[in-house]
Amino acid sequence: ADAARTVLLTGASTGVGLALSRLLLPLQHFRLILTARFALARFAEAGIHESDRVRLRPLDVTDDDERVAVVDEALRDWEGVDILVNNAG
Repeated sequence: ADAARTVLLTGASTGVGLALSRLLLPLQHFRLILTARFALARFAEAGIHESDRVRLRPLDVTDDDERVAVVDEALRDWEGVDILVNNAG
C-alpha cells in the first residue's frame, strides 16, 4: 500500500512557506501540492520543480474556483489531502 501522505501547502513560494517546502521536499513519504497566489516562477528560482510527487499550482485562497480545482486534483490523483498547512496571507 502507498503510505505517502499528501500535503497541501499554501503560500509556499516565499518566507515560512518556502522554508517548509524545502524541508518537506527531500522526505519521500510526502506528496506535495505547493501553491502560490501569483509568482509560480519563484519556485523555479528556488530550485523547486514538479515531479511525480510534487505539484506546483496557482492558488488564491479567496478564489472559490481555484480552491476547488486544487482540492479536486488532489482527490482525483492522490485520494485527497492528508495535511493542510494554510500559510497563505
